[in-house]
Amino acid sequence: MAIQWDSLHFYTSLSQDIVARKLIGYLDDMGYTHYDPFNALTGKVYSEGIKTFLSSPRMGWIRLIGSFPLDLSARLSADGLVLHIHITDENADAHVFVDQKPKPFSALQPHLREGYTITDLHNAILRGEGATDKPVSDSIPMNVLPDDVQKMAKGVNPNQIERMMNKMIGQVSKVMGDKSASAKALLAPTQPDWSRGIASNIRVFMDCLKMSGNWNTPDFITLRDAYMAHHRYQRNPTAPRLPSDIEAMNSVPDALLAYLPIYGGK
Repeated sequence: MAIQWDSLHFYTSLSQDIVARKLIGYLDDMGYTHYDPFNALTGKVYSEGIKTFLSSPRMGWIRLIGSFPLDLSARLSADGLVLHIHITDENADAHVFVDQKPKPFSALQPHLREGYTITDLHNAILRGEGATDKPVSDSIPMNVLPDDVQKMAKGVNPNQIERMMNKMIGQVSKVMGDKSASAKALLAPTQPDWSRGIASNIRVFMDCLKMSGNWNTPDFITLRDAYMAHHRYQRNPTAPRLPSDIEAMNSVPDALLAYLPIYGGK
């Protein structure tokens, strides 16, 4: 599965509930029907969908987590500054909107950490500390490996790790009858690797701003699974808890308290 990672950061004094109502109104304007998949079945199958979670404020910023079009970010900027981060396998962009119009990075001047300049933002997008000339798709990043394997891999030559992963890909390819695409799709990450490549450019960019250090967590899948597990056991506290449910709940303990699901389909 290819990486498509979006994160909207909205600087505003509005409450989470008010922002949620505005987002639902914008979805309606864009032709989407709002629904809550965690409380009721929609009864419909939508050909297009927006699936997101809205966070509570952190240092003045409210975050929208999921996958959504730039148009939604532009509309929300009627009430404040919006920074929309978009990352794919091949590209990474930071879009700024104010008053429903795209703005240059200079609009972020009031939000720079001490000692940083607008030039630092531009330089981060262009190269980024820790970025490499090697395309992300040419190798398997460490975050694909299980936690125990990552610990074992510390201090091991990265080239040896990559050879091991390539061997695994080859073995999966033989089983599936395909030597490249299908196997690599199984092992490829669906989240950016913030330590290298184009995603590290965005990490350096965000490090320049007065924003919570965990601006990129949780990711949508982690939050969705945690929210689903918390919601299930809130409705039925006596239900048996599987290890996967406990792991999901522990990954985002405040999923129900700090996040609001905002889904739309058309």
